[in-house]
Amino acid sequence: NERARNLSRKQTGIIGVLIPDFQTPFYASFLRQVEMELYNYGYRTMMCNTVKHSDREAAYVEMLDRNMLDGLITCAWSAEAEVYRHMDKPIVSMDHNLGEGIPLIHSDHKTGGRIAAEHLLEKGCKRVLQLGDYFPVYTPSNDRYREFHRIMDEAGVEVRQLDLEWNRLDYEYYEKYKIRRYGFHGTSHRFVSGRCAELLGRKDAKIITCHLGNGSSLAAIANGQVLDTS
Repeated sequence: NERARNLSRKQTGIIGVLIPDFQTPFYASFLRQVEMELYNYGYRTMMCNTVKHSDREAAYVEMLDRNMLDGLITCAWSAEAEVYRHMDKPIVSMDHNLGEGIPLIHSDHKTGGRIAAEHLLEKGCKRVLQLGDYFPVYTPSNDRYREFHRIMDEAGVEVRQLDLEWNRLDYEYYEKYKIRRYGFHGTSHRFVSGRCAELLGRKDAKIITCHLGNGSSLAAIANGQVLDTS
């Protein structure tokens, strides 16, 4: 049977996927796609939520070292890169450079930073607030900030930076900085509420939008501003 074959080959047929937080919509979608692809190749997926703690991340890496997993896909950032470097097992890292010998996949962050900067310049922005900061690990995502700042500096645009804890825009930050969010599906809520106000011919419309698909969320909007989200 399959269990006996895997035992004789010292394989488990299981690939671990390390995620910093299951609640983040991006990672929920990412996990869904990865699980389907691994299944097509005959593997089962162990989904590991590190909750941004380095000890949890290191514990899952140790499972790989003890032959409890056949390979690892890591999107986590909490543990030091040295945790991975001694491993002689298949590892793929997303957006975190763990050193030579470990494949790294990432978006074109530099282009993303350029597109964001050019869009704001086209809109005539002269003062810009940037949420977030450079990550303290070696990651290509920092290229997004570098390119954004470079273009803005060349255009003479003032950029103020608000440093947030990783992936954080909660009520405490709203109280301190008066920043509101659109919720997990911000782009969807923004488009729908804007289109609805346009059709009504009322910029002061009070609207409740509902996003269904890849999770669900609600947003209460008045005068084009979000009052609350689920």
